[in-house]
Amino acid sequence: DIIHQSPGNLEPQHLKMLLSCLQTSNNPSDRCRILLTLGNAAAFTVNQNLIREFEGIHIIAGFLSDPAAEVRVQTLNALNNLCMNIQNQEQIKVYVPQVLELIEMSPVNSDLQLGALRLLTNLSVTDKHQHLLKESITLLLSLLVVSNEALQVQTLKVLVNLSSNPDLIDDIVQAQV
Repeated sequence: DIIHQSPGNLEPQHLKMLLSCLQTSNNPSDRCRILLTLGNAAAFTVNQNLIREFEGIHIIAGFLSDPAAEVRVQTLNALNNLCMNIQNQEQIKVYVPQVLELIEMSPVNSDLQLGALRLLTNLSVTDKHQHLLKESITLLLSLLVVSNEALQVQTLKVLVNLSSNPDLIDDIVQAQV
């Protein structure tokens, strides 16, 4: 069973099979396990590249709108690991509005918010995609007021990344919370 293999031992055909199973599964528990396996596999550069080449980023990101919250959490975790690859960021960046919506619409202090913030943290490490978060600065600052410590820390990581960009300093300082 490929779901139980070590992520570093997965062959390209295993990744293809997992992506195919993910698309056809009607069971939220199975989707979670498949996404967990893909997310773990995405900790390895070779798998990050293969998943991108197999159109896996778009397949995985399609589950950002899954009805099951735990599937959305595993989707964010998988995308977060895939985001460690600069080439993958080019494909992942198109999902920023959906990720921000998850933060805004999810229960405060939920695993969904935390997973979304982790993804945004990795996506905003360099200034290449920071502009995509410009309109969300007020949302991020409001999380500092209403969230628990873990969420506050993750929110601060995103804001620290954004504050390294001179083009965003005024937006951060002048934001109304």
